Amino acid sequence: MTTTEALVSPPWVDKKRLELWLREYHGEVTVTDVGVEVSTAKGDNYLSSIQRLKVKVKGGDVFPLLVKICMEGGEAADIMKNSIIYKKEKEIYSDILPKIHALLQKAMPDSFQPLAPKCYYACKAFVVMEDLTALGFKMENRRVGLDLQHCLLVMRTIARFHAASVILNQRYPESIKKFLVSFYHDPGTVSAWSKFFSGMATTLVEELDTWSEDFKKYADVLRRQIPDVMKLVQQTIERDDSSFNVLTHSDLWVNNIQFSRDGSRARLVDFQLAYWGSPVIDLHYFITTSATLEVRMNNMDRMLQEYHTTLCDTLAALGYTKTLMTLEELHKEFDSKIYYAMYSVIAPYTVMQCAPEVGISFDIGLSTGENPGRKMYGDGYKKSVKWLLPYFESRGLFTQK
Repeated sequence: MTTTEALVSPPWVDKKRLELWLREYHGEVTVTDVGVEVSTAKGDNYLSSIQRLKVKVKGGDVFPLLVKICMEGGEAADIMKNSIIYKKEKEIYSDILPKIHALLQKAMPDSFQPLAPKCYYACKAFVVMEDLTALGFKMENRRVGLDLQHCLLVMRTIARFHAASVILNQRYPESIKKFLVSFYHDPGTVSAWSKFFSGMATTLVEELDTWSEDFKKYADVLRRQIPDVMKLVQQTIERDDSSFNVLTHSDLWVNNIQFSRDGSRARLVDFQLAYWGSPVIDLHYFITTSATLEVRMNNMDRMLQEYHTTLCDTLAALGYTKTLMTLEELHKEFDSKIYYAMYSVIAPYTVMQCAPEVGISFDIGLSTGENPGRKMYGDGYKKSVKWLLPYFESRGLFTQK
């Protein structure tokens, strides 16, 4: 490597650094070659980019690694550099997940499965972790959604994460204090995201105005709320310290979950929005954005039951001694925060379902609030929303003040 190459090469291709990072899990190794592949498809990652490494070591072993790199260049990157999200993710991978895995492995040694990939190094700028794809895991199609079995697996996985976080807070409260401010309360970015969310709400109302008379009442309510989308989200996720709280993933959707080929195991990734708050925040976001319409229509109660059973079983195994949240209380909490599902329809689900060629730009959206307009909405999105809005009404959304 020449002096010029050394100056411009990123740290994750430096052989000595890689040897140091690999040492914790694999002992002393000598890196002989590093292959790099840029691996971010349009629409798969929104606040970061991905590179895949094949690290060859003396003796012939090859370690497949994945590097997640924070957003660089453009209006959105300039805005997000002031955010707390990258610091949060560093803390999750370097501190929280190792402790959570240790708790679960000790309490449930026969059934323990890691909840996330092995992390070799984490800082605010990038994270180096094992490449789950090379280990037989895959990401499902974000525009198709997940069937019931995959959804139930996610319910069990996030329930174990939530349960372990409760015990973590009891034993290491200082670790959890780093997650008391949500992404939606982040002073460095709240203004830009508020602009983006209101712009997305405006476009959804324009779309609803073209639908049948049955949807006029929803459009009218959402129209009045356009200036206040961010405020309504903030109010919805505001933590009640007297209630049951957990460390939420807060960005739990298809692209942030890797599944084994046989569909029996799941790993969570992308923890940059993690927040100490109500567990139903993760449930609303995941079910609204990632379950197929058929699963939502026919299995809402079953998914909540699966989550609740696993949560309680895991808490019991971990030695939790306080009163457990009942299933009835979970349903009540779920309904009380139904606006978070509505917000998920307004912005996140729209972005996730939007065809790549339409090209939603965060650079434009965060700086001006503008978006591509009604062409963002494909047939699958529209079909889902036509079921979701009456469902939200049945849970009290459009009658809530």
